Amino acid sequence: MVAMSSLLNPILATERGPNLYRIGKKEDFMVDPVDGVITLRDNAIYFITSTVDLMGDRIVCGENTTIMGGSPYSSILKSTGLTEDSLLTSVYSLIIKDIQLQGSNTIDIAPNLFHSIINCIGVYNTSEFAQYYMHDNTQVTAINNIGEFEKVAGNTTQGIFIQGFDASVNNRASYIGALRNFYKINISARLDAPAGKTISMRPGKNGSSISSGEVTIVSGANPVNIFSQTLIDLSNSGYIEVFITNKTDATDITVIDLNVIIEKLN
Repeated sequence: MVAMSSLLNPILATERGPNLYRIGKKEDFMVDPVDGVITLRDNAIYFITSTVDLMGDRIVCGENTTIMGGSPYSSILKSTGLTEDSLLTSVYSLIIKDIQLQGSNTIDIAPNLFHSIINCIGVYNTSEFAQYYMHDNTQVTAINNIGEFEKVAGNTTQGIFIQGFDASVNNRASYIGALRNFYKINISARLDAPAGKTISMRPGKNGSSISSGEVTIVSGANPVNIFSQTLIDLSNSGYIEVFITNKTDATDITVIDLNVIIEKLN
């Protein structure tokens, strides 16, 4: 096994070992493409030395693949003519460092595995984020006890931009990644309740409301807007929801509009 300190030393790329390949052109991968796919070896390190054009082919990584370069401005991977498939695909954990990926669809990696992506350009979909929302909701959130937080009722829709989460369940975004991370939770809502009620909203984690994100307003004659932000840590299978309560009495509340955005912190 090559030590990590050695992996990060570009000098190693001047020599080709049994698991280390210096790549200055497509042919240096030493693999014949099959149906346009260059399948990389398991447990191998590929050092990109220049601009390497795969000429319409794409790369599928092996197990424990490492792809690195000297600088993302001089170590470049692209594929002229590749329009639909991702330039780089991996169903295993992946390390990429100091390279640039060019193309409209550069990388497709499993969100529930460990990936180390350091100082790269053109890697767009390796973060974790989610959105779900609803509009013109008429379902009432029943308040069973004064001041007791209840999960907001309604049929929510998963946003089109989502990575590392699943938001197919109403008022819930479930984390499907492998590692514990920290997230900013942004919630905006428009709600309706009889005038003069003290209404509080909170984000929820794993079925319990979170006091750090609590926001309180007083309802008026017309529907009112409410906003909340907080920071939450999540591990695999953890989930985010939105809760609401009436602190004046047990009058029910209707959340008409709801928008929840979750952003991973760097």
